[in-house]
Amino acid sequence: MSTQALSVRVICPTITLTPATLSNAQQFAAYTAVLLDGMGGSAPYTFSIDSGALPAGMSLTSAGLISGTPTATTGDYTAVIRGTDSVGCSGVRSYTVRVDCPVITVSPSSLPNGRQYQAYSQTMSASGGNPAYTWSLESGSLPLGLTLSATGIISGTPTAAPGSYTFRVKATDSTGCSGSRDCTILFDCPLITITPTSLPQATTTVAYNQQLTASGGTTPYTWSMAAGALPAGITLSSSGLISGTTTAVGSFSFTAQASDLNGCLKQHALALGVNCAAITITPASLLNATVGTAYSQQLTASGGVGTKTWSLTAGTFPTGMSISPSGLISGTPTGAAGNYSVTIQAMDTNNCPGTIIYVLTVECPVATISPTTAPDGTVAVSYSTTLTATGGNAPYTWSIPTGSAPQDSA
Repeated sequence: MSTQALSVRVICPTITLTPATLSNAQQFAAYTAVLLDGMGGSAPYTFSIDSGALPAGMSLTSAGLISGTPTATTGDYTAVIRGTDSVGCSGVRSYTVRVDCPVITVSPSSLPNGRQYQAYSQTMSASGGNPAYTWSLESGSLPLGLTLSATGIISGTPTAAPGSYTFRVKATDSTGCSGSRDCTILFDCPLITITPTSLPQATTTVAYNQQLTASGGTTPYTWSMAAGALPAGITLSSSGLISGTTTAVGSFSFTAQASDLNGCLKQHALALGVNCAAITITPASLLNATVGTAYSQQLTASGGVGTKTWSLTAGTFPTGMSISPSGLISGTPTGAAGNYSVTIQAMDTNNCPGTIIYVLTVECPVATISPTTAPDGTVAVSYSTTLTATGGNAPYTWSIPTGSAPQDSA
C-alpha cells in the first residue's frame, strides 16, 4: 500500500456587499443611516474604506453603518468600501453618494400690507443654505415703485394702483443652491386729505363760493355728498366747488366725499353756517311831527328774506302814534311836544332782525292870533278888545313876551 501527501488550497469565496447603491444625501440634513452587509462569506463582516471618501460629515463604522449630516458641497462623492468576513476574506464595492442642495427656506411667509404713495420696506431672509444669499425676482413683477435688492430688501414708494400683487423671489446661496417663495403684497388706498377742514360762514341772499381740494391720492378727484345736506340753493359740484345762494339760516351739517382716480375714498364731516343778511331800514331819520296834526311815515327795509314784520322794541311813541306790522308810523300826537326816542325792528321770514333808533321830534302846532291888529284906542277912554287863538290846544294862556300895553293916565 502506498500513500501520497496532498495539498488543498482553500480559496476565499466571492463576497458581495449590499445594498448595491446608496441613496442621495442632502446638505445639512441628517442622512438616513444605511447598514452594509455581506453575502458569500462568513459573518460577521468588518467594513472599511479602501479608497475615496464619503462626503464630509458622513462616516462609516466598522460594523457597516453609514450615517451623519453631510456638510460637503453639493456633488457626487465616491468611496470604495471593503467588507472583510470572519475568516479574513473580503470583497469591495464602489459606492457613490450624491449630495443634493439643502432646503432653503425664504422668510417671511407673508408680507405686510403697504399703502400707495407711502414708503415701503421689507427685508427678506433665508435659512438652510450657505450664506451669503443673493436675491432675485424669479417670476412675476413687483408693483411700480418697488425694487428687490441683491441683499433681499423690497423697498420703495409704490405708485401702482391699490390692489394685490403676486411675484416669486429667489434666494441663491454661496454654492449656487436656491430657494423660492411666492409673495403677495396688498396695497391699500393712500391717505387722502381734504381741505379746508372747516368752512367760512355764508350769508343769506349773498352768493357763496368755496373750493374743496384733496391731496394724497391719484388725481383727478370726483366729489359727492356722502351724508347730510347743504342749505337749499347751495350745491357741491363734482369738481369740489360749494356754491350758490340760499335764503335759509342756520347750521347745515354734511359729509363731503372725494374719490380719486383709483376709486379710493376720503370722507370729511363739515358744517356750513348761514348767517342773517344785513337788513337796512330807511329813511335814516323821521320827519318831525306836530301836536294835533295827523302824521304818516312809511318805513322800508332792504336785505333779508321775504316780507318784513315791524315792531317797536324800545322807547315810546307820543300819545296817539304807533307803528303797524307793515312799517307805517302814523297817528295824531296829542301829548306834549318834545323828542321821543324809539327803537324800531324789521323782522324777516327767517326771524332775522334789522333795527334802527329814531328820535321823533314833536313840535308845537302853529297858533294863529286874531285879529292880527288891535283897534285904536283913545286917551282917557276905556279900551277893550278880545284876542282869540286857533291852531293849538285850548285853553290858552296869554302873555306879552315883548313890548308893553299903553299905561293908564291920571
